[in-house]
Amino acid sequence: MATNTKRVFYVNTLSAPVYLEILAKRADIQIDKLVNDSPEAEAERILPLAHAYQIGSSRQELAMKYQGYTPLLDRCPNLVVLSTNGAGFDTVNLDDATAAGIAVVNQAGGNKEGVAEQMLDILDGKRPPRLLNPEVWPAYQDRFQRILGLRPEN
Repeated sequence: MATNTKRVFYVNTLSAPVYLEILAKRADIQIDKLVNDSPEAEAERILPLAHAYQIGSSRQELAMKYQGYTPLLDRCPNLVVLSTNGAGFDTVNLDDATAAGIAVVNQAGGNKEGVAEQMLDILDGKRPPRLLNPEVWPAYQDRFQRILGLRPEN
């Protein structure tokens, strides 16, 4: 595994295979998959190490334990971004994510490549995520850089 490996996970499926194709080209990205009924031991192996969660937008297709609310976010201390795709972000509680210092981004429509590219830019520290409230980026930046190994620990 590469130095400063970034861990990305998703649950069940992704909206487009190109997402995995783009991320797979990078030696510093590890992709993990869970399903709604994954054994708890498997989830405990993945969630605490995750930096990014590519989450679907349909509450009907995603078990509550994997929706972006405090119970899940508490299990993901290294998570810096929740990236949703599709119409809206019903599976994410923005207040819970903001309180945890986690950025939420959404890519609606047909630009599937853009979802993966935005995720890589965020994980590489090349640009701040397109937040719903861009003024909060400075509050997130230090946490992101520390967790992702983009700057040394103090």
